[in-house]
Amino acid sequence: MPDPTLETKLFSDNSLPIVNVSGLLSPAIADRKDVDKELEDACLNYGFFYITGHSVSSELRASVFERAQEFFALPTSVKEKINLANSSCNRGYEPLKGQTLEPGQPLDLKEGFYSGSEIPEDDQRVKDGKFNHGPNQWPDVVPEFKTVMAEYHLTMLKLGKLMVRGLALSLDLIETYFDGFCVDEVATLRILHYPPQPLNPISGEKGCGAHTNFGTITLLMQDDCGGLQVWIEKKVGFMSNLCQTHTWQTLAI
Repeated sequence: MPDPTLETKLFSDNSLPIVNVSGLLSPAIADRKDVDKELEDACLNYGFFYITGHSVSSELRASVFERAQEFFALPTSVKEKINLANSSCNRGYEPLKGQTLEPGQPLDLKEGFYSGSEIPEDDQRVKDGKFNHGPNQWPDVVPEFKTVMAEYHLTMLKLGKLMVRGLALSLDLIETYFDGFCVDEVATLRILHYPPQPLNPISGEKGCGAHTNFGTITLLMQDDCGGLQVWIEKKVGFMSNLCQTHTWQTLAI
C-alpha cells in the first residue's frame, strides 16, 4: 500500500507566500527592515516562495527564454560540441537524460546548459582546481546567447546578494552579516528544457526527480507551463503544478 504521506496534494499558486522585496532596494534601513518578517515567515514555514519587486526587467527575462529556446532547438550534434564533459568546471551542455536527481528512479527527462562567472584557465584559482571555477563553453551559432546569459547571471548575482542581506535582517542580524560568504561566490546559471513527456513513460520517469539543492539560495525563473512541485513538510505533501507569470521569481532556501 502506498504511503499516504507521499501522495501528491493539489494546492493553488497562492498557497506559496508572495513576498514583495522592493523594500530591500530602498536606501532607508526602515524600508529594508519592513520586509524581514515576511521573509522570516516564508523561510520558517515554507522554505520556497515567490518574490516580486525584484527589479529584474521583463525584457531581460523574455530574452533569456527566447535565447534558451533557440539553443535547445539546435541539432543534438551541435549542442554536443560544448558538452559539459569537455569542461573541468561543469560548464556547457548537459544532454537529455544526463542526470538522475532522485536515487533509484529513471534518468531525468531534461536537458540543460550551465554557465557561470568567466574565469580564464590561467587564473590561479583554476590552476588550483577550485570547485566550479573556469571558462564557460558557449554556442557560436545562437546570436546574443552569450551576451544575454552573462547579463542574466550577473543580474541574478546582484539579486542573490540582495536577498542574502534581507535574510540577515530576518534573523535580527546586521544586514552585512553574510557579505563575506558572497565574495568569490560559486554561482551557476542553469537553463533547463523539459521536452514533452512520453505517452507511456516507464515507472517513475519524470522531467526532474525529487531533490534538494545545495548552496545558500536558489533563484528560479519559470515559464507558464507549470509542473513544478514543492514539498512542504508542514502540509505533509506536495504543492503541485505551480506556475508563475514572468513578473515573479521563486526563491528556495
